[in-house]
Amino acid sequence: MKNLGCLVVGMAICLSGCGGGGGGGAATLSSLLISIPTNSNIATGVQLPISVLAVYSNGTKTKVIADSWGTTGGVGTITTDGIFTAAGSAATGTIMANYQGVPGAVTVTITTTGGLGSFRVVPPQGLDTAKLTFASKANFYMVAKDAGNNDVYVSADSWSASPSGIGSLSAIGEFTPASDGSGQINATKNSLPAVPADVTIVADKVSVNGKVVNQLDGTGISGATIVFLNAVGQTVGQATTKSDGSWTASVSTTAASLYVSSVPVGWHAEFAFLGKVYHTNDPDLCHAPIAAPQQNLAYPNILLYDTNSPPPPPDC
Repeated sequence: MKNLGCLVVGMAICLSGCGGGGGGGAATLSSLLISIPTNSNIATGVQLPISVLAVYSNGTKTKVIADSWGTTGGVGTITTDGIFTAAGSAATGTIMANYQGVPGAVTVTITTTGGLGSFRVVPPQGLDTAKLTFASKANFYMVAKDAGNNDVYVSADSWSASPSGIGSLSAIGEFTPASDGSGQINATKNSLPAVPADVTIVADKVSVNGKVVNQLDGTGISGATIVFLNAVGQTVGQATTKSDGSWTASVSTTAASLYVSSVPVGWHAEFAFLGKVYHTNDPDLCHAPIAAPQQNLAYPNILLYDTNSPPPPPDC
């Protein structure tokens, strides 16, 4: 039986525009890769969301929706959207999928022994380094060891993603991304935490710009650093001002706020943006909401106060 421990916990997907033909029309669909390995053990009654990667002749893989599903050997049932329910008694057979006339199948064994411990979360087969986009969903699974040290797919009592806001999970482990950045997929069994799986969500980048200026006369200020954060407080872009105070940054389209992380000598540790005053270098408590980034968007000026012009108290 294949040991799921060989799967890399941090997952990756190559979504390189394969579509139906991929590679500018040169690549052809060659095989299907089902999200659990062949010769897997599954505990009786467990529900698993099964997905499929289309493998093309140039080696690229794309997640696709199977045209049809099926099972043999009395191992269980599977719905048209790939939700497999294991049989209530021991059995050995196959889970089958078909996409654009190409079949794929894995052999599975339904076991009554279940998993005894060493719980861990594993990603779908074929996802190695975690580059999910917002359009992607990924099925995660809980695996345990039985008395013979074999891997067994079991049901989790609960699923969650951290940090809060990076995404959500269904009751059977289907992950839906909500914000870019790095995090973990967590699960529990019998009140015990499983070893989590790492996940990274990537978003499109756009170029935005602006200026940092003296609030008294509009003179540009060099050497100030602006940091962009997403909704869960992770850095998704950064820039340092030039000699004229201008800056240009490549930021994620999920950027939701900014703050000034450092100011040059001679300036107060506060900045003003859109009529409100914020304390610099305090992303946890004091950062400025921004409009959703778009390509070449110019943000309003960020204002700094020199040591001769004390700023008003921060608004946060």
